[in-house]
Amino acid sequence: MFRTATRPRHLALLAAALGLAATFAWLGDWQLQRSRVEADARAAQSQRAGQPATDLLSVLPPATPVTGAVVGRTVTVTGRYDPGEQLLVDAGDATWVLTPLLVDTPDGRARLPVVRGATGPGAGPADVPPAPTGTVRLTGRLEAGSAPTGLAPGADVARVDAVSPADLANVWGTPLWTAYLAVTEPVPPAPLVALPEPDRGGGGLELRNLSYALQWWVFAGFAVFVWWRVVAEAHRREAQAPRRDAEPDPSARRPPVPGPGAAGEDDPVTSRTSPAAAGADHGAEQGADQGGPPQPSDAGARP
Repeated sequence: MFRTATRPRHLALLAAALGLAATFAWLGDWQLQRSRVEADARAAQSQRAGQPATDLLSVLPPATPVTGAVVGRTVTVTGRYDPGEQLLVDAGDATWVLTPLLVDTPDGRARLPVVRGATGPGAGPADVPPAPTGTVRLTGRLEAGSAPTGLAPGADVARVDAVSPADLANVWGTPLWTAYLAVTEPVPPAPLVALPEPDRGGGGLELRNLSYALQWWVFAGFAVFVWWRVVAEAHRREAQAPRRDAEPDPSARRPPVPGPGAAGEDDPVTSRTSPAAAGADHGAEQGADQGGPPQPSDAGARP
């Protein structure tokens, strides 16, 4: 097995397998590090939720990408609701009431998506209280929006499946905040209730990234296993080859078939002697025995 494994072809294959295994192992370690980072970020978001409220414009200006450093922050904002653009969000086991808040900024007026509260699933516009009028001051929690669902620009919709700033930009226009505000104060009027804070975890490891790390490590082991299987199969073939060579050839056991005119054998054609020649030979033999000239054979006499 060792001699088979150390052949140049198999050593080259081993180098390639070890290269792949090292790459897969590095990717697994990277996913493990990401697991710790994601878990720490979620824990930090939970801690930020308990911090004093900060003015929204100092934390996240309009049209600014959302980062993990602002998700979960408690902020305050002042503006006016635009009830004509209100949407209902089908959030699985609840219906969210999403209303844009018009906020004056140094660069002009911008829209902030505000979830005023949640009610039972399947609720319609008639089942939710109207948005307050006039200028309101809100306190709430910043949350990152969802991925776009594909709403076309200018779409006339009353319900959406998620709070996606990209989709809302097609419906409400821009400028627009890239996060939404989950209102905590003032307390939403019945039957609305404030959105509960999502479970952000408390440190440790993020299970999703940890599972990715385990998958990469399995791939690393599989690369080496494939090399071992190739070597084992080559060794098996080499071990069977001598046994096949040692077996005698069945055709070698058969005696050779002599050809025409072989030594020690009479040719049925050339060994055939005529009666006259046989008689002459016989007469010669008799003459020699009697000490006289050879006597002709009767077979050669004339009738």
